[in-house]
Amino acid sequence: IVKMTVTAENGDSRTIIFKVTRKQDPNYVADKNATLRTLVPSTGVLSPTFLSTQKNYILYIENSVTSVTFEATAKSEKAASVVGVGKHEISGDIAEIKIVCTAENGNSETYTVTVVRLPKYNGKVPGTMEELLRLPGVGRKTANLLLGDLYKEPGSVVCDTHCMRICERLGL
Repeated sequence: IVKMTVTAENGDSRTIIFKVTRKQDPNYVADKNATLRTLVPSTGVLSPTFLSTQKNYILYIENSVTSVTFEATAKSEKAASVVGVGKHEISGDIAEIKIVCTAENGNSETYTVTVVRLPKYNGKVPGTMEELLRLPGVGRKTANLLLGDLYKEPGSVVCDTHCMRICERLGL
């Protein structure tokens, strides 16, 4: 919109408004990149380390933390929006935060951060199977490995399918 004021010789003036619309270039292709360049929490440890291709993360925070602020930037300067950044109040032991980056063409990518408050462990690895299995991303194999290696708990043997297959081939 362009506003122009025209004044006549007799001093009368009039404002004329022009609405100018530029036609879209027929060869223009909208950017489809909906990935993030950065994802930075205000506190805690993000695991794994941020990569734009990785969509799921765990953020470990101390018990005293009540909120986390996320900053994120889109990889493309033409991205339409990044939603879900800013301050998030954390109540309870686990919270899920979704950050969505939308490309110029409407494509979107969702990054999910599971915020985990570890109140009773005080920076130490839990020492029971039940406590370990409550942690996100820890299954029985990882729990057995930790119990056997860290706590020397008898009967904590870790074996995967490759070990079983090789033992069978060797006749053991």
